[in-house]
Amino acid sequence: ANGRNARGRMTSHAIGAMETYHPGELPKTDSFASADGPVRITALKQAEDGNGVIVRLWNPLPEKVHFNVNVGYLGVSFQGELGSYKIGSYRITSEHKVVPVNLMEEDKDNDKI
Repeated sequence: ANGRNARGRMTSHAIGAMETYHPGELPKTDSFASADGPVRITALKQAEDGNGVIVRLWNPLPEKVHFNVNVGYLGVSFQGELGSYKIGSYRITSEHKVVPVNLMEEDKDNDKI
């Protein structure tokens, strides 16, 4: 009943759907979020306290890098820098302010980006 057999293995198959051109104002392609350069977006999620969206970034390089992030579906862009092999977390508030936070999603300081 739950898509698993007696050994807990999945028995359901994935369903795929092809979509083609359709009339409307939406672009053919788009992105929830993107980052320039080597920085990777590792999380894009609602904040645990429900206040805004958390964007988590990772620098995979052994040197400090500058980044530009665009969270297209919110209409918010911001930039900054991350040290070598560092993780950075940022809260985008309902007012579209970007606030650096720690991994517990607590404000790092009172500075806004």
